[in-house]
Amino acid sequence: MNYERLKKVLVAILSTESHGERANGVRSLRKMLDEEKHDVHWLVDHIKDPSIKLWPAPLLVQEEVVPWQFMVDYCADNHHRLSDREKDLVRSVWKGARRSDDWVPSRKQTSWLSGIYKRLKITEIPT
Repeated sequence: MNYERLKKVLVAILSTESHGERANGVRSLRKMLDEEKHDVHWLVDHIKDPSIKLWPAPLLVQEEVVPWQFMVDYCADNHHRLSDREKDLVRSVWKGARRSDDWVPSRKQTSWLSGIYKRLKITEIPT
């Protein structure tokens, strides 16, 4: 089950005022459930019984020293999960590192990059 897609579809269904968008969301939800050989009852059972985990719990990232070079590569590999501003930062740090071997990001860039990296690691959905 693609849980990220399922979450997006559920949010779309529940947050829209448009009947057409809601109907499209329901069709998409039913298609997803059919593909996984589940039905709406399976989904409701997962929602009403909190002991059954529908989405995996986020993994806690231990405080560890991660080299900024690793963080920028990891963030670049996960660019589809970044905002436009985050993409700009990652691109800027990545380009700076490629320009010169002794280049290092500023303290502010490193702090922001570290925050992005931690968020990506915490919200990573195991496959």
